[in-house]
Amino acid sequence: MAYGTEAIKREPITESDLERMAREFIASSLGGPDSEISAARERNVRAYNAEPTGDFAAPEIDDRSSFVSSDVADTVDGMTPQLLDVFVSSDNALECEAKKPGPESEAAAKQATGYLNHLFYTRNDGLNVLHDWIQDAELQKVGFVKVWAEKEKEDDQSEYEGQTEDQLAAILEDGAELAAEPMVDEAGLLTFTTTNKSTRTQFRVACVAPNKMRVDSNAKWGADPNAIGEVDQLPKFKLEEMGFDLTDIGSGGAALSEQGEADALLGPDGQGDLEGDLHESHRLYEYAELYLRLDVDGDGVAEWVQLCLVNGNLLSNEKVDDHPYSEICLMPRSHAFFGDCPADRAYLIQKEQTNLARSLFDNVYFSTNQRTYINTRAKVNIDDILDNRPGGIVRGEGPPGDAFGPIPTIPINQTSWQLQEWLSVKLENRTGFTRYSQGMDSDSLNKTATGVSIITSKSDMRLRLMTRFAAQGIRKMFSKLLKLATQHQNGEDWFKVNGEWTPVNPFEWRDKFNIKINVGLGHGTKEQQAQRVMAMVPLQQMGVQLGVVRPEHIANTIRLFAEVNEFKNPDQFCDEAPQGVPNPEQFKQMQQQVQQDMGKAQEQIGQLTQENRQLQADKVTNEAKLDLKDTELSQVKLQRDDEKWVAGMQKQDEQAQQTEKQDSAAQLEAEVVALSQQVGQLTMLVTSLLQQPPTPMEGAGTDAGTDAPAAPTEAL
Repeated sequence: MAYGTEAIKREPITESDLERMAREFIASSLGGPDSEISAARERNVRAYNAEPTGDFAAPEIDDRSSFVSSDVADTVDGMTPQLLDVFVSSDNALECEAKKPGPESEAAAKQATGYLNHLFYTRNDGLNVLHDWIQDAELQKVGFVKVWAEKEKEDDQSEYEGQTEDQLAAILEDGAELAAEPMVDEAGLLTFTTTNKSTRTQFRVACVAPNKMRVDSNAKWGADPNAIGEVDQLPKFKLEEMGFDLTDIGSGGAALSEQGEADALLGPDGQGDLEGDLHESHRLYEYAELYLRLDVDGDGVAEWVQLCLVNGNLLSNEKVDDHPYSEICLMPRSHAFFGDCPADRAYLIQKEQTNLARSLFDNVYFSTNQRTYINTRAKVNIDDILDNRPGGIVRGEGPPGDAFGPIPTIPINQTSWQLQEWLSVKLENRTGFTRYSQGMDSDSLNKTATGVSIITSKSDMRLRLMTRFAAQGIRKMFSKLLKLATQHQNGEDWFKVNGEWTPVNPFEWRDKFNIKINVGLGHGTKEQQAQRVMAMVPLQQMGVQLGVVRPEHIANTIRLFAEVNEFKNPDQFCDEAPQGVPNPEQFKQMQQQVQQDMGKAQEQIGQLTQENRQLQADKVTNEAKLDLKDTELSQVKLQRDDEKWVAGMQKQDEQAQQTEKQDSAAQLEAEVVALSQQVGQLTMLVTSLLQQPPTPMEGAGTDAGTDAPAAPTEAL
């Protein structure tokens, strides 16, 4: 018989055999309690929490440093945002590719992309799921998520008052039912209560704690394991809601063997006692949900079967298409399912940094509070010496130097600090995450840009590799989500994209798309990404002249530039495709017209530039001329002011001589001061006064020797 022509028939597997296999799998699986994987995960989590336990336990000697370095936490927390940003900073991280060409397939692929993004990021809070998933992979070797579909029952009650019969009919048309007969008030209006019972399929994505996962011991990375599942502790009421009858299941059988990992995850303070029961319905049971690939019916073909056990008793056995888990390992090892993680690489460095830092701290403590030597033969009060306070008194006899003295502490030399720096560099080499990646090294300002660029590019290569491994798990998760949507969403669903509601029917997408995760976008700073995009613009301008760049290419560049600048909706800036695309001949004419317009514009710019330069030169010349004229005018004005001042002084002297003989000399002086601001008017006025004949005063005769009578002064 040729190989593969006929399946080998076997006896069907009984439920008792399934229960036995499930128990054996739980006992021998990878990642179970008391396994090396479990111990390594617990070790990493406690190191992340910087707990002084295990390798970091505080010294047994009192008053010694118990400091714990935080290298594991620094590495994990520093890498998480960079890895996470790749998948959440752009809406194009996920992309559905149509398996067949054609505009309809491309349009459906875009719809599927938007719908999957909506299911994951909006309905399942995808940001938190990705954060926990990636952090588990960084800290606990492998991170797991579960994707499943469940029926959700909705039972809403609404109360209405003052409604008409037409309004009641409209409400009932929407699918609501009356809970009781409506009540009619005096005005004929209705008061009633409606119920709306419906069942809706919900697609769930949740991160599973690695300590709860069980994996086939023969599993290899890159291939689906033959057995996988999770073991958790659920309260009685939750299991009963899931439809399990616990009547024959004994209580108190919950396995708490993984309590060590659970305590580590909760931190040093813990978060409650898992054995405490608020009520009998809150009693914990061990619930195992396992997926094994077995030939249950004996037809020679192995299928996936779901086994549900409570306290080791098989309560459910059902065939399924696939298991619901997707996994991420950032540092996989060949021929092994569980690889390494950044926390593994940072653990040893944290241990040595802790020991070195404790030595440094102890040395500082001893230097500040040195030990004291006491001569037992000297008469010194020991209590006074132990009372080390400022201004304290030490009682004794004889010179203090003969009785007691400090024991000097040798300070730590420069080698210790160099060793600390060496450990920091070693950590960067082991994890691929450098201080330059964080932008925290002030010394990098003194280094050349090329040198820093080389360091960061090498570390970015490690991060990019981790990102691509993470993308494999994320692609697997979205593939399972798409498969569930096409299987269980038989009706129309709605989701919002670019501010508009879009109807979809995922049932029509069955086996039409491939899932693609784009990880090229998101590395480096936003400025670096924008520079890379803008570097394409001159090349595209050359391509337009050569006829190899179409409007769609330019539109893609504009949209990509908007995305790297974190604009979530590139449609605000550019359409995906040109509206009313011209034919090739029209496009060529448009190119020629653009080139002509550019030539004219360049000529105009040249002319305007030349005119602007000439205007600038004329402006400088005119300003110089104006400055010269202003100087000349200022000199003329000063000269004229001097002449007027001399003339005014002469006339003031003449007037003073005239007014010395009159009783109103004070009035004339005040008037001269008031009129001094208008020299021209004063000159004319004084001249007219001198030309007027003298008027005799009352009670006085005409005297030829009198030059200026009083009348002109009064008139003035």
